[in-house]
Amino acid sequence: TNISTWTDAKEKTALEQTQLKQIEQSSKFENILVHELKTSVNRIETGVQLLESQYASAEQQDAIEIINLGKDDLNIKLNQIIQINRIDKGQTGISHYPFSPSMLITQIVAEYQAIASQKQLLLTAKTYHANYILEGDIQKISLVIRSLKTESSSTKAKPCGIISGPRRDT
Repeated sequence: TNISTWTDAKEKTALEQTQLKQIEQSSKFENILVHELKTSVNRIETGVQLLESQYASAEQQDAIEIINLGKDDLNIKLNQIIQINRIDKGQTGISHYPFSPSMLITQIVAEYQAIASQKQLLLTAKTYHANYILEGDIQKISLVIRSLKTESSSTKAKPCGIISGPRRDT
């Protein structure tokens, strides 16, 4: 039994070391990838700054604005990915505070109302059973929700109309 316990412990240690090496390699790859993407975004930004001039035609200014918007959107998404990866790896502390789920939904709806209005959409949230409090890190929860609910992914589904859906906080 002493030999089997020793062998089990040795195998467990070897497995843990292998898992740590895999996590370390994955982390290095993610860091390299993020660095390369950030470098590309910076190059786009520099190129746009060089193109912006008083001599650009209206059509060229529109093209520059489109590139700028794409660059800004990419930068935001990269920062969200970085933050979510840090949360996933346990590199970012998470605070536990009481919060109201219905207030969170109300804030998110209010935040996206301007985008919806521009597209002639009515954004509503119907809340049921919302008279309770949860505990969690509201900033991290909001970050994850906002990374899923972006203008490009969710509000271009219809050119006009009403987007609503019943929500049950259970």
